[in-house]
Amino acid sequence: MSTILSLDFFDDEFIGDHSVLKDIDAWPEDIIIMSLGRVGSHQGPDTFRLAQIQALAGNKRVYVAGGVRDEDDLLSLYTQNVSGVLLATALHEGKIGTQALEKYSSV
Repeated sequence: MSTILSLDFFDDEFIGDHSVLKDIDAWPEDIIIMSLGRVGSHQGPDTFRLAQIQALAGNKRVYVAGGVRDEDDLLSLYTQNVSGVLLATALHEGKIGTQALEKYSSV
């Protein structure tokens, strides 16, 4: 069984036991950075938080959730070496379609 760790933030606050943020050796290989305040907000992903967590995570796979608006955001996250994204609002609103999904699913 594999484990995925979701580090959930609302604005600048980590939601959960803060010891998890400090015990990086206990992190599994897959980490989600969930920016709850950005879900459906059209603000874009939290690239500042992404950079912070990537610096801590080393070679672990980092995924972004919350705030992804369109294909430009996908390209930006791709250039920042994100392993993947969780999408909902951009799909529901038609801002990201099947062509973008196919394009970034195969990279």
